[in-house]
Amino acid sequence: MSTTIIRLKRTSTAGDPSVLGDGELAYSAADYSTVAGGGRLYVGIGAETGGDAASHLVIGGQYFTDKLDHLPGTLTAGSALLVDNDKKLDNLKVDNLDFNGNTISSLDVNGNIVLSTNGSGIISADSTRISNVADPTLAQDVVTRNYIQTGTSDVYFNNIDAAGNLQ
Repeated sequence: MSTTIIRLKRTSTAGDPSVLGDGELAYSAADYSTVAGGGRLYVGIGAETGGDAASHLVIGGQYFTDKLDHLPGTLTAGSALLVDNDKKLDNLKVDNLDFNGNTISSLDVNGNIVLSTNGSGIISADSTRISNVADPTLAQDVVTRNYIQTGTSDVYFNNIDAAGNLQ
């Protein structure tokens, strides 16, 4: 039986190879934490000029597989997002927001959280109760039932139907 050896261009000191033909593969075993483009597998794509393909595309390598270094569903800094069998993550941080369990919180001290429909859409709480609302300070602030019942006698209703319902 004959033995066939398939060899790739390879280096342990550089990232992207300087010359890579169309369809040719190359691997950089250089330390990706210190060498740009290290730990990656490349393929040459496109018309060649002087034996060098128009593009060198990254198609894999240790740099990427090392980002799969944790259990699915666990948020790990510097690693890929891997959802668990229920398509969930234990936590997610996006810009200045932290999504954790049933809580959406701001990562900025005293940071605002804005829910915007970007048009005429409706923000629906889908519940009969919203709790922990502070007493209002501005004219457009939400008020609590307790605030209405105990905090003011200056409540006016302009749109009440014949049955006494607030419109």
